[in-house]
Amino acid sequence: MKYQKITISHEKILMTDHNEVYKNYKERVDGILRQAITKQQPRTLYEPLRYILNSGGKRIRPMLVIFACEALGGKMEDALNASVAIELLHN
Repeated sequence: MKYQKITISHEKILMTDHNEVYKNYKERVDGILRQAITKQQPRTLYEPLRYILNSGGKRIRPMLVIFACEALGGKMEDALNASVAIELLHN
C-alpha cells in the first residue's frame, strides 16, 4: 500500500508536539490564576482557593475553552480570560 504525502500550500501547520502546546497554554493559565488570587482576607475564602489552584491539575476546562476558540478561528489570547474564569468558577 502506498501513501501519498498531502501538502497544504497556503498554511504551515506546526502542531507537531501537542504536549508542548498544552504545556505552554497551561503555564499561561496557571500564571493568570496565581495573579488573580492576591487578596488575603477573608482567609476562609482565599486560603482554600489558593490551595486548590496552586495544587496544579490538568486544567482541562480552560484547555477546552482555548481549543474550542482556536477550532473556530480564534486565537489563544482571545479565550485566555474566559478560560481562567471557567477554572475559577468551577473551583
